[in-house]
Amino acid sequence: MTTLAEEYGRPPLEVTIVAPPLATDPGRAAEQLAAYAEAGAARVILAPSGNEWQVGYEFAAKIKAQL
Repeated sequence: MTTLAEEYGRPPLEVTIVAPPLATDPGRAAEQLAAYAEAGAARVILAPSGNEWQVGYEFAAKIKAQL
């Protein structure tokens, strides 16, 4: 899509995705998210699940520290 946008003089698209379930290891999850960035995703939403949403936010912080 970036190539087409450049060819037609248009700005590149910004893509936001809701991440599928990630690896439970923060380092591996960071690698998975980096792959989305390499593919052109501007933002990735990590949706917490279950009743213990705090755990999801703590895990997201661990992933961010790896990036």
